[in-house]
Amino acid sequence: MKQVERVSKEMGIPREKLVDLLMSNAAYNDMIDLDVFSPGYSIVNVEEVNMQIMEMMNVTCGVR
Repeated sequence: MKQVERVSKEMGIPREKLVDLLMSNAAYNDMIDLDVFSPGYSIVNVEEVNMQIMEMMNVTCGVR
């Protein structure tokens, strides 16, 4: 949870919104059955979450 606090502060995103993003990403990954990679644990795709954060902030990283 230290990362949640740090990212929330650094990116200016409310903590609750960031937790919602992480939880929905983990739920989606559970739904598509990524349990093979980490049995018994929920997986968060950090790249997907980062893209969602950039979309929230309306940021493009040099992509045209």
